[in-house]
Amino acid sequence: MDNLSEINIGYFMEQILTDVNTEENLSLDIILDKGWIIVECPWRIRKDKEIVLVETDCFRIEKIFT
Repeated sequence: MDNLSEINIGYFMEQILTDVNTEENLSLDIILDKGWIIVECPWRIRKDKEIVLVETDCFRIEKIFT
C-alpha cells in the first residue's frame, strides 16, 4: 500500500466504543461493540498538547535500551 488514504476503515465507522484497556505493560486495546483494535507498536494518547498515556518498546524491554 503506497498511500495511507487507500486504507478502508469503514468497518469501524459507527461502532460503539465499549472499553479501552490501558493496563500498564500491555498493548492498547480499543474494544468496540463489533470487534476491537489492538495497537501493538509504540503509541501515545494526547489530550490537547499533553501526553496522558504512552507505551514504547523502550519501556517494555528496558534492559536492551539502557
